[in-house]
Amino acid sequence: MSVITENQIMQNMLPQSSATNAVESVDSSNELDRDAFLKLLLTQLQNQDPLNPMEGTEFTAQLAQFTSLEQLYNLNDSFATVSSTIQASNDFQTISLVGKTIKALGTAMYVREGVPTNGIFQIDEPAASAVINIYDETGQKIRTLDLGALAAGNHNIDWDGRDYNGTLVADGNYDFEILALDAENQAIEASSRVEGKITGVTFETGAPVLLMNGLEISLADIYEITDTAPADDEEEG
Repeated sequence: MSVITENQIMQNMLPQSSATNAVESVDSSNELDRDAFLKLLLTQLQNQDPLNPMEGTEFTAQLAQFTSLEQLYNLNDSFATVSSTIQASNDFQTISLVGKTIKALGTAMYVREGVPTNGIFQIDEPAASAVINIYDETGQKIRTLDLGALAAGNHNIDWDGRDYNGTLVADGNYDFEILALDAENQAIEASSRVEGKITGVTFETGAPVLLMNGLEISLADIYEITDTAPADDEEEG
């Protein structure tokens, strides 16, 4: 749909002098909103030549333009209301995930009372050697786990929550890195994920973000949601 501009409306609606005065009283933008359109229409009626009044068909066409413009604004407002309602509904549904167990893409782990969240990785081909490096929040490497040779498939990250010295690390966020090599010492691509129970939802960024024992999990990274308790919870029970 074409946009009605000030120049077009002036050429068709007002004498030159009146058009100039009307333009100065509306916004300097080249596009007219509904208030400016109505103001120009009223200015046209006030300044038309009594001896040469505007044709009825012309006036009707201009009113039709204004009516169409008003309907578009109302439609836009309606869409905005529907969008807000849908967003609120989606946010409410996200809250219902609290207490569920999820699996999500990522390399982050959270240690709580000396117990790390579950970390899992997958390799599509056998590895002659594999290690996992674990980093704290400052990026410092605190532990390396030597996994040796691995078959293709899924593997759990069996970290006991201790650093190089055997000391339990503080509660908080940690990252892991997987380095796997084949028999020819070529790097093997590995995909990693984390697993745990959703403990809360935050809306600080506007969009809902799930919390898993302190980790922030994006909805886009989640690929599985279940009612089954993660392995750590089952063992504690």
